[in-house]
Amino acid sequence: MQNWLATVVDMIVPKSLARRMVFCGMICGAIAVTAVSWGMLQILERRVEVAEAARLGTTMAAIFRRLDAGQSIHAEAELDPEDLSFSLAGSVPLRNAQLSVKKLPGAGKRFPEITLLLERGTLRESLFAGTTTFASLETLMTDIAVGLAKHDRQAAVYLRLRDGSLLRFESRRYWADRTSETIWFLAILIIVTLCGCTFLILARALAHPYRAIATLPPGDDTALPATDWFWTREARSTLKTIQNERETRQEMLEERTRMLAAISHDLRTPATRIQLRADYIEDDELRAKILADLESMLGMIRDAIDFLKGSIIQEPMERLDFPSLVQSICDDYADTGAPVSFLEPQFMTVTTMGTVFGGFTREVELKDVLTGYISGQPVALGRVFDNLIGNAVKFGGQARVEMQVKPTEIIVEITDKGPGIPDEEFSNVFKPFYRLEKSRNRQTGGSGLGLSIAKSVIDLHHGMIDLLNLPQGGLLVRVILPRNIPNQEMPLE
Repeated sequence: MQNWLATVVDMIVPKSLARRMVFCGMICGAIAVTAVSWGMLQILERRVEVAEAARLGTTMAAIFRRLDAGQSIHAEAELDPEDLSFSLAGSVPLRNAQLSVKKLPGAGKRFPEITLLLERGTLRESLFAGTTTFASLETLMTDIAVGLAKHDRQAAVYLRLRDGSLLRFESRRYWADRTSETIWFLAILIIVTLCGCTFLILARALAHPYRAIATLPPGDDTALPATDWFWTREARSTLKTIQNERETRQEMLEERTRMLAAISHDLRTPATRIQLRADYIEDDELRAKILADLESMLGMIRDAIDFLKGSIIQEPMERLDFPSLVQSICDDYADTGAPVSFLEPQFMTVTTMGTVFGGFTREVELKDVLTGYISGQPVALGRVFDNLIGNAVKFGGQARVEMQVKPTEIIVEITDKGPGIPDEEFSNVFKPFYRLEKSRNRQTGGSGLGLSIAKSVIDLHHGMIDLLNLPQGGLLVRVILPRNIPNQEMPLE
């Protein structure tokens, strides 16, 4: 059933975005115009009926005078009963709670006693305020006929004859239940508003595919949205182009991986032979220098290949205990005698406020509420912080690691006591193969890729890394990593 309906809709609805917008606008506009036209027609018909009710006044006055004089009714009796009907009544019904009865003030002095009756409503005084100023009964009855028609409710008029009986007038056409102009205007306003809201909803739905495309995570082919009949031709074409580009990029990356693997093999094989042959060198000092240069070259090759592979081989994200990961790296350095210290993670503190229903203000540390878990790549992050801590030890003499855990992110600060970085070099430190000449010594054998790899991994985790020279000397490395996990906080007691 759904497939059949989707097929029919796909045949009717235009394919392009512009035509769909016009199509939706025409449908909503047609409904709105129809509602306005129909409502205005009903309002005009009501006003015509109210205006036509004026002719009842002279007829009622003529009928009253004939009956009051004891004469028979001829032409007036041939009236359409829908327009006006009359009968003799013994009394005015006064006990019905839904009736509104009103005797016109002063009418009994100049004119016969007149009583107005309205069902399900209240007679409006303003419509009959001038009934005592009319010169003739015809004029008075005309004003009464129009006034009752404006109430849009079933009504009747009672006139007392000389013999004490009551003459009752009714009009099923003019004094009948009708929808008032206010209701029609409200209905028109509601329908036009609904049409406008419907158009906005449809426009938003038409824009949804483009929002889905705009928010696609980079490089994640599994996150491509599924298309349905609501996708326009342009949206499908854009998604297809992105999919083709990703497939082409993936093929290029796979080819690059194979090429790097071949280069790595081709470089390491002769390097291994050189290392084996160096063992036969009798001069110990020369052999040590050759082996050191060879190890330095192999290290640079490994760093370069790892950096180039970083955008290809992506470790899957998993839930990991980040403070334990960083602490284990610090412990490994400390076990080798390196001056590395890891401070206890600091947890965010919040202030609870008392209310009028009780409670009091207090400071609450979120240590027992938050955890240090994040969603990340443990191996890649381990390499990053191993490199950052190692740099602090190597170039700054020591590493002091502090951590702050927040509900949405974790902040890590690594400080050392080294010379820091010149201000003009801050824009270059993250460039691949770039090594500082003043604040970083080439003799240490660095390849200039450590910070580049670190920034690539942190960017992949949508985090930030900043470097800052401390006023008292030394360098501060601040890393901010979003936790990217659902909040599982315990309720505060």
